[in-house]
Amino acid sequence: MRWLIFCATLIATIFAANYVLERYVCGGGWIAYFLPVVAVIICTLAAFLLSRVVSVHWHETPISSRQQRASIGIVAAAYCLIHAPSMVFDFDPTPSGELEALTQAATNVAAIPQSVSVPGRVGVFGDSARNEGIFLTRFDVVSVYGVTQKESQDRILQQFGAYYRIHRTRPLHVQFYERENWTTWKGSNGVSGGARGPEQLVRCAVIR
Repeated sequence: MRWLIFCATLIATIFAANYVLERYVCGGGWIAYFLPVVAVIICTLAAFLLSRVVSVHWHETPISSRQQRASIGIVAAAYCLIHAPSMVFDFDPTPSGELEALTQAATNVAAIPQSVSVPGRVGVFGDSARNEGIFLTRFDVVSVYGVTQKESQDRILQQFGAYYRIHRTRPLHVQFYERENWTTWKGSNGVSGGARGPEQLVRCAVIR
C-alpha cells in the first residue's frame, strides 16, 4: 500500500508541476534546462512525505530512508536520460509556420510599429520553438515589439488564443518587448548586416 500511495502521489504531483511549468514559467536559458529536473525531484520528495504520513496513520512500516534515496536517484536519473537529449540535441528550433497568420491576427486589433530589423513588416517574429515543462511539450516562441499598453497586449493575446483554439496549433510563448534593439554594420569589403542587442522584456504570456 505504501508504494501504491507513493506512485499515485508522484504521478499526481508531476502532472500538477507540469501544469504550472507550462503555463506560468516563461523563459528559456538555464531555467528551461534545470527547472523540470528540480520539479521532478521535489515531486518525488513530496510523494515520499505523503506516503510516510499515510503509513504512520495506518500503522504500516514507512519506506526506509535507504529506499527513498535509491528511488529518488532512480527517478531523477531516468528523467535526465529522457530530458537531457531532448534539450541538448534539439537541432530543429524552427517555428511551426503560423507566424503570418498570427501577425495578421495581431495587427487586426492593435497598432504594432514597423520593424527596424526587417523593414517592410511589423515587429512580430516567430523566433524559435522549444520544449517546455516536465513532459517537454513543444512551444512556438513569438516576440512582439513596441506594444507596451496592457490593453493592446490583452487584445493580441485574445486573438492568439482564438487562433490556437480554432486551428489547434502548437501552444505559444508570447513575449512583449519595449522595442527592438537592432544595430547595423558594414564591413570594409562591402558586406553588411545587423545584430540584435539586449532588449527590455515587458511581459510574457502562455497560450495553452
